[in-house]
Amino acid sequence: MKDQKNEMEEVPKIKISGYVIFFASIVGGWLGLHCVIARRYRRACVYFLMGGTPFACLNGLMNKSGPVWFYFIAYSLMFIQIICNLIDTYKISRGNYTDKTGNIIYTKSQWMPIVFIIFAFLYLRSFYYDVIHLAVQVVKLLQ
Repeated sequence: MKDQKNEMEEVPKIKISGYVIFFASIVGGWLGLHCVIARRYRRACVYFLMGGTPFACLNGLMNKSGPVWFYFIAYSLMFIQIICNLIDTYKISRGNYTDKTGNIIYTKSQWMPIVFIIFAFLYLRSFYYDVIHLAVQVVKLLQ
C-alpha cells in the first residue's frame, strides 16, 4: 500500500499551456480570474473584494461629492491589489505560479516576460492617471 502511494506521488504532473492563465491575469486579474483557474478560490474572493468592489463604488460616486476618506481607502485597496496582481502575473510569466496544492502546472513561453513588462507599465500608468483625476476632483471640492 505504501509502495503504491510512493509511486503515485512520484508521477510528475502534466503541465498545460500558460496562455490561458497568463491572459486571464492580464484581462481579469484585478477580479481574480487567474486565481479561479488555479483553484485558489479564497484568493480570488480577496482580489474581487479589493479590486472589483471598490472600483464599482468609485465609478458610481465619481460624479458626486463623497467623503475623501472613502476614496483614499478604495484607492489604497486597489493599489495593494494591483501589486498582488502584478506579482502573480510575473510568476506566471516566469513559470513559477502554483495551483492550490503548490504544484506548478502551467508552462511559460519566452514572450511572456516581455508582455509582462508592457502590461505592468500600462497597468500602473492607468492607476496613476486615476489617482491624478481623483486629486483634481478633491481640489475642486475644496475650492
